[in-house]
Amino acid sequence: MFAEIEAGRPEVAAAMAAPVRASLGVLASSAPDSPRRLDDLKAVARARLASASLRAEDVGQAFGVSARTVQAEFASAGETFAGWLLGERLDLAHTRLTASAWRSRSIAEIAAACGFRDPTHFHRVLRGRFDTTPGDLRPRR
Repeated sequence: MFAEIEAGRPEVAAAMAAPVRASLGVLASSAPDSPRRLDDLKAVARARLASASLRAEDVGQAFGVSARTVQAEFASAGETFAGWLLGERLDLAHTRLTASAWRSRSIAEIAAACGFRDPTHFHRVLRGRFDTTPGDLRPRR
């Protein structure tokens, strides 16, 4: 992580920190249903948002638990893994679409970098969430 910071990539270091913190939290927790477990699961998933194939099984594997356990943790908080994941990806896409640092990337590239396989689906769900199109979010040159 320090090498990434020194290389001028703090966002990479931050993405690496979340799963490390989550893993350490699991090791430090003696209770399997620790109140922080959901936060830890989310931290691991956030670090992998760009993976379009990310599943609850993948997140559970990082903790040695089943996909059903991951889904149950989300259900206990009144949400679903899939719904939470979509919301996180949309928030990330919104941030990137409005950032001048991402201006040179196409909307399709940003969608893919946020874990969306299909640009049409991306446009539809982003418009549904933010009531605007991806193009309208782009900073003007």
